[in-house]
Amino acid sequence: MESKKRGRKPKTEDYYNSVFASRLRALINNAGITLPDLADSIGATRQSIGQWKDGKTQPNATMIKKIAEYFNVSSDYLLGLSDVATRNETIQGINAAIGLSSRAITMLMSEKALNESDIADFISFLVESEKLQVLISSILCGNFYANTDEYTYIPTPDNINPFCLNEMDNVPLSALYKYTTENIFWNIVNKYKTTKEAE
Repeated sequence: MESKKRGRKPKTEDYYNSVFASRLRALINNAGITLPDLADSIGATRQSIGQWKDGKTQPNATMIKKIAEYFNVSSDYLLGLSDVATRNETIQGINAAIGLSSRAITMLMSEKALNESDIADFISFLVESEKLQVLISSILCGNFYANTDEYTYIPTPDNINPFCLNEMDNVPLSALYKYTTENIFWNIVNKYKTTKEAE
C-alpha cells in the first residue's frame, strides 16, 4: 500500500515568527502585562496564551476578537491582514487611501494640531505644492548620501552654485542636498506667506 505524501512540516521558528504570534508578543510586551493577567481578562488559560504567543496554536475567532478588544487593535491587524493596528475605521480608511501611518494620521487629526487653523492650512498648502515631490526627493537623496564620502557639484534647480565655489567640484553631496532641501522648503514657506498676505 502506497503511503500518502505529506507536505513539509513547518519548522518551529516558522510558527514562532508567524504574524499573529509576533504581534501578540509585541502587544503583551508593550503593555507590560503578564500572561495570567491577560488570561484572566479574556477568559483564557495562561497555557493557551503561552502557546499562542509561541505560535504553537492559534485562538479561535471568539478569542481573537477578545484579544483585539483588550489591546484596542483590529482583528485584521492581529491576523496580518492590515498593518494598521488601530480599530478606528476613519484612520484605517485614510491609511488605505494614501498610505500615511496611523500615528501620522492621528497627529494630524488631533485637536492639538488642528485647533490652529493656520497649521491645517499650511499642511494643505504644502501637500498641494508643485515642489513637494522635489522636496521629498531631495530629503531622501540627502539621507542616502549622509554617510558617504562622495563629493561632486550638482547645480540646484535654479542652476545656482549654493557654495559659490567657482568651478570647484568637491562639494560633499550630503551638504549639497541639505542646502537644496532647506532652499526648497523655505521657497514653499515664502510662497505660502505671499499667498496669505495677498488674501
